[in-house]
Amino acid sequence: MDKILYHGTFLTMAENRPEPEAVLIRDGVIGGTGTLEEMRKLAPDGMLRALLTGILI
Repeated sequence: MDKILYHGTFLTMAENRPEPEAVLIRDGVIGGTGTLEEMRKLAPDGMLRALLTGILI
């Protein structure tokens, strides 16, 4: 199932976005990182969103 994870702490190896606000998961892999608004634009309507307050990923 595709989903947007947001409001957690996401550590990546990407130099341009080391700690994104949101992560888009598509077909079990990372489909994008960025702001929540950017990920909403990439996601189809009705995609599951998961609030991860205080969780480190």
